[in-house]
Amino acid sequence: MGQKIQIASVRIVGDIASYTTDRNVSSQDGETFASLADAESSGTIPARLAVRLFEAVDDIGHIFAGSNHIVIRRSGGWDDAAESSASAVIESFYSHYASASQA
Repeated sequence: MGQKIQIASVRIVGDIASYTTDRNVSSQDGETFASLADAESSGTIPARLAVRLFEAVDDIGHIFAGSNHIVIRRSGGWDDAAESSASAVIESFYSHYASASQA
């Protein structure tokens, strides 16, 4: 149930990965999260996404979610595995049940 979020672009510069998606994950004002505990203390939709990202990708130090942009700072930069994990979390964020191909 739910639709897969399409990632329109990913730009990585040093420790920062910037994702642009085909739908909003927050209001235009956006929200920032400096830790898993910070995200867990909020009940907003961007906070739920941040919790999943903090849990899925090691060494994340900061997340900003505003409109259809998610910007993530990761200590030590981004390797293919970390970028792939973050992309998978973002793409499946609005999916409530895994499809048969994901099970």
